[in-house]
This record gives sequence, structure tokens and C-alpha cells, in this order.
Amino acid sequence: MAYREKISIYLPEEAEQTLLEDAMRFEILKKDGVTVNRNRFLGMLFSGYYDAYARECREKYEAARACLAPYIKGEALLEEAAEAVFQNALLPVSHGKREKPAAKCSFKPTADTEGVLQEIGDGLAPSDSLSGYLCRMLLTYCEKPLPEREQILFQETYEKLQTAAQAKRCVTFSTNRRPDLLHIVLPTGVFVGQDEMYNYLLGMEQDPETGEKKAATFRLNHIQGLRNSAVRMTLTPEVKRDLDRMREHGAQYTIRGDLPAVLALTDKGRKMYLRVYQGRPKPDRIEERDGCHWFYYSCSEDQLFFYFRKFEGGTFFIQEPESLRKRLLAFHAGALADLQRKTEGGAEDGNL
Repeated sequence: MAYREKISIYLPEEAEQTLLEDAMRFEILKKDGVTVNRNRFLGMLFSGYYDAYARECREKYEAARACLAPYIKGEALLEEAAEAVFQNALLPVSHGKREKPAAKCSFKPTADTEGVLQEIGDGLAPSDSLSGYLCRMLLTYCEKPLPEREQILFQETYEKLQTAAQAKRCVTFSTNRRPDLLHIVLPTGVFVGQDEMYNYLLGMEQDPETGEKKAATFRLNHIQGLRNSAVRMTLTPEVKRDLDRMREHGAQYTIRGDLPAVLALTDKGRKMYLRVYQGRPKPDRIEERDGCHWFYYSCSEDQLFFYFRKFEGGTFFIQEPESLRKRLLAFHAGALADLQRKTEGGAEDGNL
């Protein structure tokens, strides 16, 4: 049987919302760069997740069978009982179009997904349906943490990078941010960023013009045109140290060389530090002196900038580096000037 007709899948509204948000956050969009490409997103999900999902189902069935085996005699009865527990207790319940709230999710098979759908269809039980199976797959996907969902969608890229890292083999690729720029990278692995959000490739990059080797980080979903490279590189101790610190402080922030930072927080600043959790940099040490809380950092300047720009004025002072102090002053000066322009413009227009 060829699977070429559009398939209607009915999902709970919250699952449909999760899928839509994932397609947006992982930038699976149409050519206009704004509209979600729902069909491509679902195709990537089904292709990237089917093998792992089938394995998860087998493991759940075998676990149910092992638990029931001491209490049920007879192979046929044991298998029937294990299947009942697996279907009714361990699998998510697929949604029907008459169930409320239900969102219709349509999928049009493509040449890339026809093989996967054929394999699923060939293994379906007589009482099951392709729509129901895909619904359960989507519901199970939605239950996973965000980084695992990204690994599913970009499974081929993720596995190729991890294989290259284990083999210490260089790769080349571009990104959807700069398709014209070819990166030559010795991967050290794909790691989850700070706050357990996205996946990042960490590795040593070689500048194609100067030959300089430096630590680099790339969002997994930005990588495209991935290929093995004939270039041979050995990880240098200096770059390895930078990459180790990036793993410790946040895989999304580049660190190149030593740039220590020292910040003094007031009591109010300390309270804000404890309250503002997202993106919070990890200090090397904290000292209490001169009526302030002194924080010492060896993380990325970008990480400090994006975090401390959320703080109120007068709650902290940057002793070093001066570059961070200038960036934050420029940021707040620009924000204040923009607010003044909008305020004055709104008052003149009678909008306040």
C-alpha cells in the first residue's frame, strides 16, 4: 500500500500548541521566513523519531511482560495480558475527532517520509490505524524535554556530529545565518546549553584565511550542508581549556582566552541575583567585603552582559573588564534614549 494521501491526526490542543511552538523555535519555516512549515516539521519528526519510538514501545511492552510473568502461567495468556497493559496503561491515548478539545493536524506524505509510513503501516495491528499510531508518536514526543525534541528533529545532523566527535574527525558546514560562509570544525560533541534549552555543537574552528584555531559554538538547528572533511586537526590545550569552560558555564557562550570579570553587588543586587535565575552565570567565588558582595567570574563576557542588563541601576558595579562596563552603559543609554523618543512622540500625538 502506498501512503500518498493526506493523513488527518487529531490531537489535544495543548499538544498541537507544543508542536507549533517547536516549529517556530527551531525555525522550520516556509520561504517567507515567517510562516511555519507544518508539513516539513512533521516529516522531520516522523523520520527522525520512528526508530527510537518503536524501540521505546518494545521496551515498554517487554517491561510489562517481565512484571506479569511471575503471576501468569501460559505464554499465550501472558502475551495477551502484557499487550493489554501496554496498550491501555503505558501508551498515551490517541485523540479522536469527536473528543474535545481536539485540533486537527493534517500531514501530506512526501518522498522522504513514504518509506517510514510504509514501515509503520506494515507493522500495524488489525485494530490500529496509521492516524492513531502517529498521534501516539506525537504525544510521546511532546512529553520529552526540549533538548531531546530538538535532537529528534535534527537527528541525522546530531548523530553525524556525535560520530565525528568520537572519531576526532573534522567536518565542514555552513549555517542558515550565513549560508555563504564555510566552517571547518573539529567537533568535541553536542551539548545542551544553559537552562537546558537548545543543543550546541562545541569544537575547534580553523579560520580558512589565517589558519587560526579557536573555540566555537553553533546552534544545532542552524547547521546545514554537513560533510566530513579531509582536513586534519588536533585539539590544542588552549582551545580545550576554553571549550571545557564553555561546557561548564553555558555551551551557547563563546570563551576565547582569559578575561576575568569582577562585579560588586549591593544587598539589593544580591537579592536580584537570587531572584533572576534564567541565564545566571556561575561565579568562581564570592567574597563579602567593604559592604558589598564581590563576584568573580571566568565565563563569557556575553553571558555577563545578557544577564546583568536585566538589573536595576545602582545594584551593582563592574570593576573589570572595562569592555563589559562600556557595553552595559551603552545598552542602558540607548534604551533610555529610545524610551524618551517614544514618550515625547506619544505625548505630541496625544497617545499618552
